[in-house]
Amino acid sequence: MDFAIDMGTSNTTIYVKGVGIVLSEPSMAVIQRGKKTEIRFSGAAAKKMLGKTTGNSELVCPLADGLVIKPEIAAMMLKDFFKRIVSGGVLKQKIRVVASINCGASLAERKILESVYNKAGVSDVVLVDTPLALNQVVSESNAFFVDIGGGTTEISAVTPIGIIHGYSLNIGGDTIDNAIIDLLAEQFSLRIGKVTAEKIKHTIGSLYENDISTVNVSGRDLMSGSPVNVEISSADLRPLIKSYSDKILEVVAAVINLVPPEMASDLTGKGIYLAGGGAKLAGLAEYMSSALKLNVEVLDASSAVSGLSTLSSDRARLNELLNLENL
Repeated sequence: MDFAIDMGTSNTTIYVKGVGIVLSEPSMAVIQRGKKTEIRFSGAAAKKMLGKTTGNSELVCPLADGLVIKPEIAAMMLKDFFKRIVSGGVLKQKIRVVASINCGASLAERKILESVYNKAGVSDVVLVDTPLALNQVVSESNAFFVDIGGGTTEISAVTPIGIIHGYSLNIGGDTIDNAIIDLLAEQFSLRIGKVTAEKIKHTIGSLYENDISTVNVSGRDLMSGSPVNVEISSADLRPLIKSYSDKILEVVAAVINLVPPEMASDLTGKGIYLAGGGAKLAGLAEYMSSALKLNVEVLDASSAVSGLSTLSSDRARLNELLNLENL
């Protein structure tokens, strides 16, 4: 079976050739430590256990900043995902995968990711830099991507033969979630968890100046420990979200200044593409467009895995792209 897999810090999406997306769930696993480490839950089921594990159980996020930090757990998580979608058992199938990887990953980090797939039962894995996968979705001409994931933001200028400029910034959706936790503690003396912070971001996180959305947030008072409810507004979060957006914009502008004149003219005409889970933040595309004086188009959240699936189906194009990349 042929798979395309986009395994990121926050989410893993799996595409099966001829079928489509068959799994899109959090990159999380609950493990049980004993004589040997075993997996109990993965993906969405694991996320539901956040803050609820006891004894020898532990919730693990095996990726951080877009890279594998716990290879053994990452392999167990992937194998558990495969068990759900591969009939007849993983070991009875020949699994081939085209998988995404951060464009800034080192050779050692690439080898670690390859070993994760091999340990999960994959017989053949080809790693493709995420911007190259995204470029299969928009066109095969010059393109500029800002891909905001859970742990990193990848900023890249791409041509049909590879990445000419790329930069990985350690800012992503998780960064904003953690900052929201800190903000509510400092300004409202309210303690919340990561799941609540993420919900707040999706509900009222906005860069629209006229957004007056509010949400009631339940948590614990930091002083008394008692349960409390606090009303939080979009305006409360906007300075925080702006500060991280401006850091991304600063690097985007720097990378744009590095592109050759021919590509600069493409940018003027086509603008840039905003991808990843962070692209869904309300008002972000408009905010970036205004700051850069360029058109900003938001790609579907599944664009990376769609591009990988295109390459998985066109091995000639995949080999050509990888060979050109290695020149």
